[in-house]
Amino acid sequence: MKKIIITILMFLTFTPNVFGVIFGNDSCNAFKPGCLPPPGGLNMSTSTDIITSVSLGQLIADGAGYYLSSDSAFLSLLQKVESQSTGIDSLYMVALKNISLAESVYYDLVIAVENMEYNKVVLEKLRAFDYEGFQLKKGLNPAVFATVVKYLVNGNVKEVYAKFYNDTAEIHNLLENLKLVPGMETNELEKLWRINQKYFETLLFGQYVTEVFMAIK
Repeated sequence: MKKIIITILMFLTFTPNVFGVIFGNDSCNAFKPGCLPPPGGLNMSTSTDIITSVSLGQLIADGAGYYLSSDSAFLSLLQKVESQSTGIDSLYMVALKNISLAESVYYDLVIAVENMEYNKVVLEKLRAFDYEGFQLKKGLNPAVFATVVKYLVNGNVKEVYAKFYNDTAEIHNLLENLKLVPGMETNELEKLWRINQKYFETLLFGQYVTEVFMAIK
């Protein structure tokens, strides 16, 4: 079931001309000129040669796509561990590769908005938003949403992107320090549990950011 859900999320994220609807999307409207390409494209140098995005909206969608691909592979890896099946190593490499790509994209996103001007109208909407009522109405995870509120109520969208980068970098590091061997020791299993938790919390954080920005349109 989890694999099906992730597949659906990836499909939505890669919907053409929409810039995604799952992880951090629409938050680019906090900046000028928003999610669409500025005249001449983004004036920035990227950390890799695989980023061809010309807008904040596309950068966010790219990062979300890589993140969800990594999460999907990791969930499949957990299923293999649970059933003691083969194929763990290949799934591990897919998860590691895609989280590394997501990390690179979010680094580029942080650099892209570093000197970018905020949209004051959008910031005012964020300050005036009824976060408590929204959380109760939607049944959102209180702990994760409280972190979202901490950033958005103060208009710190640049720090949201920094968190995307730091969280993916942390998952990348956790994956690199994971030892996948038959009959794993308890301490290695605990690493799996913590990685799964980090993936889930990071995904919820990005999703809740999107939900708020879509609500204030």
